[in-house]
Amino acid sequence: MLWILLCALPVPVRADDPTPWGLTLFSTMARTKTTPAVLTPEIVERLDKRAEEIISLERLGGPYSQELTEPLLATASLAAEYGDDERAIELYRWGLYTLRVNTGLNSPAQLPVIEQILALVKAQGDLEGFREKTDYLYRLMGRGAKPWNHERLAAADRWLKVRTELFLAGRFEGNQGDLLFLIQHAETLRDEVCADSEWARGFCAALTLRLVSLLYLVDHYVKPLVVDQYGISQRTSYASPMAYNNDLNLTPQEQRLISIKQGVRSRGRRLLDEARDVSPENPRVIKALADWSWFHGRSAEALALYRELNESYENNTNPSTAGRMQPTPIPDGLFDPRDLSLITSEVESYDLEATINARGLLKNVTLNPVDPMRTSLQVKAQRRLKTIRFSPALNDSGEPTEAEYSIRIHVSK
Repeated sequence: MLWILLCALPVPVRADDPTPWGLTLFSTMARTKTTPAVLTPEIVERLDKRAEEIISLERLGGPYSQELTEPLLATASLAAEYGDDERAIELYRWGLYTLRVNTGLNSPAQLPVIEQILALVKAQGDLEGFREKTDYLYRLMGRGAKPWNHERLAAADRWLKVRTELFLAGRFEGNQGDLLFLIQHAETLRDEVCADSEWARGFCAALTLRLVSLLYLVDHYVKPLVVDQYGISQRTSYASPMAYNNDLNLTPQEQRLISIKQGVRSRGRRLLDEARDVSPENPRVIKALADWSWFHGRSAEALALYRELNESYENNTNPSTAGRMQPTPIPDGLFDPRDLSLITSEVESYDLEATINARGLLKNVTLNPVDPMRTSLQVKAQRRLKTIRFSPALNDSGEPTEAEYSIRIHVSK
């Protein structure tokens, strides 16, 4: 499968295509690893001296002495600053253990330490380690359980975003149960929050968008079944027309995902309508509803919502956000944060120039390689880009029109 990483956002495409996605776009605004400071002889001496202090403290108080925490974390920070990530992770983990022993397993003092470990593990492209620490951090924050507070629900929103990103960066095969769990957890939490008058205004929209992003994933990953002239259900992705899977041969997870896929269109629409009832002026919800309608062929409804957004943008007095709505790939904004460090395969970069037609599809696509020596994926990327659905540009009358489009993309096989 070809993956395309765009400065805009991840998107699939035509609603009438049996597998409408085909690629995923990631932001190039992702945090990149900074260049380590120069490891001078003076810094090496400081690190060695601190190592000796830690050894002395360990001999006096044992490996989990409370007195070890501060020097361990300080030395870990210094090691990370100078590019010794392995040593930094080892020291942070040791410091985390001392915190857990001395302040309790659920102590909030662990949170900043885990954040530091997460940043280092992510920079190394360790998907499994990053996922493990992300899940642990979420458990510390209550896993979305009541009693709610702002921090707990913000942690739930963040966890769903990160886990969705990890799902995109990893492999789908063998992880169907993981996707089902994420959908069930997101739906349960979202429904409870949206029904709670105290928290709905603050978090119903955000959690709805997390759940809708997972529905886009189902649309992308789950292969539909068709019934042939013999009444046999076949996977559309099988190379041989004679190869088939009867429904009885599907696992319960596959059956459940196919059932979800069959109801994706109406389910997503209902969720977004409910979120808009709670937050009628939220532009992210309006944009998501417009994109969902446009993607699924409800053009008149989508255009009415796009015009509403366009009018609000044009009337906006904030210079940073005022102006006409620009075309964006669908689904726009649902897979934040996207981080290139989580993409472990080799990436090729291109400057894209194209025209978006009134239907929201690219034409006259030109890809200029950033590195002329790395162009092995150029032809496939160009073919895939032509299947992406964009929200439309609108003319002065509010009708969809052609628009020029340029952006830097990153392609990963």
